[in-house]
Amino acid sequence: MGTKGELRAATDGKSPIIIYDFETKTTREHAIVSGDGITTGHGGGDYGIVTTLYDYLTGTYQGVSVSDISTSVDNHLLVFAAEESRVTGRVIDLDEYVETLKNK
Repeated sequence: MGTKGELRAATDGKSPIIIYDFETKTTREHAIVSGDGITTGHGGGDYGIVTTLYDYLTGTYQGVSVSDISTSVDNHLLVFAAEESRVTGRVIDLDEYVETLKNK
C-alpha cells in the first residue's frame, strides 16, 4: 500500500497482481509471467526467511538481517501510522501516534 494506490497479489505464483488506484478508484490486473525460482511463496523469498529463522534458532546464524523485537514493533507502528495518514489525509507524528495507542 502506498500513497497513490495498493498492490494485491496471492502467494500461489499464478493469480494476477491487482493494482488499485486511490485517485481514480480503478483496478487493473497484471498476469504473472513465471520463470525459474519465481513460482514459490514470495518469489522464493519464503525459503530464505525460513532458513534464516532455523539458523537463528539453532545458533548457527551468521548474518545481520534478523531484527530484535523492538525494531520489529517499531516497523509495525510505522506502517500503522502510514495507514492512518492515508485514511485521514493528515501528516502523522509517530511519537504522538504511539502515545494515542497506549490509551486504547
